[in-house]
Amino acid sequence: MYAFSIVLGLLISIGCLACHSSQAIAYQERDIPPEQASQPIRSFVQAHYANQQATYSLQEGPDGTFIEVEFNDSKNSTLRFTPVGQLVEIEEHILFETLDTSLQTAIRNYISSNFTSAKIYSTEIATIFKSATPTKRIEIKLTAANGKTGYYQLLFSQLGVLLEATDIPLTEIETLF
Repeated sequence: MYAFSIVLGLLISIGCLACHSSQAIAYQERDIPPEQASQPIRSFVQAHYANQQATYSLQEGPDGTFIEVEFNDSKNSTLRFTPVGQLVEIEEHILFETLDTSLQTAIRNYISSNFTSAKIYSTEIATIFKSATPTKRIEIKLTAANGKTGYYQLLFSQLGVLLEATDIPLTEIETLF
């Protein structure tokens, strides 16, 4: 009976992994050498991030194909380009306290009203270049509250308006690895 329980547990775990893997098929990422990035991408990186170690990756998913360049700098900066070299987005990890005071207040008010025992553990600011005027998006990750595992991801506009709130649970299989 004990052996049966172990085998059943393994089969359930494998099934969860298979389900999790099938969801990842829609979004693929692989590292590429810098030489595979277009010349405009390499020129931009050389001009603005000279002497910084970078990792290049090709990302293919439902929203298109992109080249991402990640830096191991103090902000863990990530640049996202179209394959021909158009800059689409810059993401940077920042300290929450470095946001504009009015933006901090708007975000803190939302969090204290809706996530009373959660705490901020990560803040990212993204500059998005989809129009002539770049826009900013702030991503806040909160620790889960009320005994839940996982975290909350909140997206705010540059004015502090909530755009999206996502509860991201950690499944049992994910916590093992």
